[in-house]
Amino acid sequence: MLDAEKMKKMLLDPNYTLSEIAEEFKYDSLQALSSDFKKATGMTPSKYRRMNEPEREIGSNAKAK
Repeated sequence: MLDAEKMKKMLLDPNYTLSEIAEEFKYDSLQALSSDFKKATGMTPSKYRRMNEPEREIGSNAKAK
């Protein structure tokens, strides 16, 4: 059974790759992980990760003006 909340926390940590997360949850493939995560949350792990990325500043003077 998928522990979606634990997986979401791991997805928010950029130190974990999708492959490492799949291994942690005992998935044989990224496709199986993605399918189960999408059934549980309505989006793929990659989309969840992209939607929850912190905003990145562009250049060091982004807020200087």
